[in-house]
Amino acid sequence: MVNKRADCKERLPHILKAQEIYTSIAAIYNQELLLHGDLQNHNIILRKNGKYAIIDPQGRVGAHVFDVPRYILQEHYNSTLEERFDKINYIITYLEKSLNVPNDIIRKCHYIETTAFECWCASVGDYNMDKVIFAEKLMRS
Repeated sequence: MVNKRADCKERLPHILKAQEIYTSIAAIYNQELLLHGDLQNHNIILRKNGKYAIIDPQGRVGAHVFDVPRYILQEHYNSTLEERFDKINYIITYLEKSLNVPNDIIRKCHYIETTAFECWCASVGDYNMDKVIFAEKLMRS
């Protein structure tokens, strides 16, 4: 369907690349778990008892590595390109150590998530190709 739309020509190579990368990661991380699906700071709350809780799950199934990059997406807003690059690199390094997930896998998952998210945004007319290109460059760094 996407390959037949004239307004999707610049997106299609990224969609195909993201699908290919997803398939390669899913072959390595093949344990299917219930995922949150929208893990971001708006869905993490501090309860009165001092413990954190994760709310508003979308209930997806897949490997745990695919739940990580949604949290990183919020760093694409309210910062310059240089600040964003530094912040996201810091977060990826932190997550690599904390979750014991290789740096390159997190970067690839971030690219997949950014591509998927921006395609979803396109359905409401707000696609930002610069974010996908940035995620691709970050993935290669």
